[in-house]
Amino acid sequence: MLRLLRSTSVRLALGYAALFVVSSLLLVGLLWWATAGYLERETAAVIHADLEAIQDDLPSRGLTGAIETVRDRVAAATDGHAVYLLADPSLKPVIGQSSCVAV
Repeated sequence: MLRLLRSTSVRLALGYAALFVVSSLLLVGLLWWATAGYLERETAAVIHADLEAIQDDLPSRGLTGAIETVRDRVAAATDGHAVYLLADPSLKPVIGQSSCVAV
């Protein structure tokens, strides 16, 4: 075995294999980081859009309209993982519903 490792060809092959593994891990890590960041930004944008829509309806429809909107959005959630909470200024829950389905 030691004689095999003394060969320049084997050492070069092992070196290139190690370089390939390291560069592949770096590439996969970069792709994961970029994808996770993208998904986080998209999720935050959807949450912000829902918040803005409920806030825009609040002056015209009042609290009962906001409660109805929350109920409608929970009922319309297609993925089964929506969670909404409407709280008053003292952060006491007014309405909170989840469409999560127990598996």
